[in-house]
Amino acid sequence: MLFQKRKSSEVLPPKQKSGAWNEKDKSMRSSAEGKAIAKEDEVGAIEFLEQPVAFAANPLVPMDHDNHGDTSIDDYNVDASSLNDIAKWSPKFDDDPWKNDLRIWSGKMVMAGYFRFDTTLTAVSGAGAFALRDSLPAEINIIGRIPPIVVWEYIKSVKHSGIGKDLIVLQANEPDDPESKAQYEGLFNNMRAKGRYVVVGRFNPRMIKDFYLLPLSSHDSPPEELLPFEGVGLAPPGARRNVILCVIVRKREEGPMDQAA
Repeated sequence: MLFQKRKSSEVLPPKQKSGAWNEKDKSMRSSAEGKAIAKEDEVGAIEFLEQPVAFAANPLVPMDHDNHGDTSIDDYNVDASSLNDIAKWSPKFDDDPWKNDLRIWSGKMVMAGYFRFDTTLTAVSGAGAFALRDSLPAEINIIGRIPPIVVWEYIKSVKHSGIGKDLIVLQANEPDDPESKAQYEGLFNNMRAKGRYVVVGRFNPRMIKDFYLLPLSSHDSPPEELLPFEGVGLAPPGARRNVILCVIVRKREEGPMDQAA
């Protein structure tokens, strides 16, 4: 069985009247994961799994990107008069990262006791996504669930302030392996059935502030809080499969990729 019954020790969100969220829940928008973990009186918004995984022990596994190193004229065994031909044969690379490889990470996505599958994350929106390469661990670990309204109130506040933070959207691609594919679909359906997104444990706090996963049906439009996309975006509804999206709030640093963004 993919699903397990919730035990009495699991933290549940406070009950609300007529579906409305009180002021205590809205106050969590500043950081739905970090703040909720730090403050005992705000813990109700995140339903933590019973055995959170320790993330610090996960090794960093760099992506195996293509090596496009320099090649000297001697490697071709031709004279200098053939330089024009060599330039014509050589691959062309654009400074725009959206025109090259969109892969950001490959590894395992884990929700302890529930799901475990291999996947690849590709960039959808936010040039800051490319600064995450080589910075994510071999396993992305899910630590709990969170109501969508808390996430979207927080994302709106991030977009409104726009100071020192990047909003990044990645796509978790459906695996080819049948077993991993079944687990991927299980997580997608589980989030839909429970009406909750999931919270991913923080990695390097200097880079990633918050990390959420959410399901997007093949016939649904992306949430308006993520629009307009700043990148390749997604195929329109009806022209793509069900997909798990990663929504990341990243702390901006003044590196080369951040200056480009």
